[in-house]
Amino acid sequence: MEWDELSELYGQVIIERAQDPRWFHPLKGSVQRAVVNPTCGDAFTVAVTWDSNRITGVAITAGDGCMIARAAAAVVCNLVDHQPVEEAQARLRAFTALVTHKRALTTEEQEKLGDGMAFTGVARFPVRVKCALLACEGVQRIIDSNSSR
Repeated sequence: MEWDELSELYGQVIIERAQDPRWFHPLKGSVQRAVVNPTCGDAFTVAVTWDSNRITGVAITAGDGCMIARAAAAVVCNLVDHQPVEEAQARLRAFTALVTHKRALTTEEQEKLGDGMAFTGVARFPVRVKCALLACEGVQRIIDSNSSR
């Protein structure tokens, strides 16, 4: 991999988010899901709490991963924390579309993603897409399995 490609992939935002401990902690009273990337061994336990139809807390309670996985986990936690479930899901869909390049994002989606936009280049590295979507997958699984709450 060329240095230019690495510097694009591991931009300053990604490096900072990967080192940010704010979203990596126990979360009392949460629903938790373990997610694993079998390709590289990244593994997290994602935790979510909510009240009525709003996410009230989100964290990574256990596990570890590569820089992309840790940074994306921090960004995903920030995207969905204290959001109505419907808005959280819309943000997860937008982040997934960004990382996979499945569709173009609207200006509004880009604005809502904020630091998540740093993951635009991940699609150029297919082996890293699963890393970037690991926490996203965990949060979505929790929402899906508890949609009747």
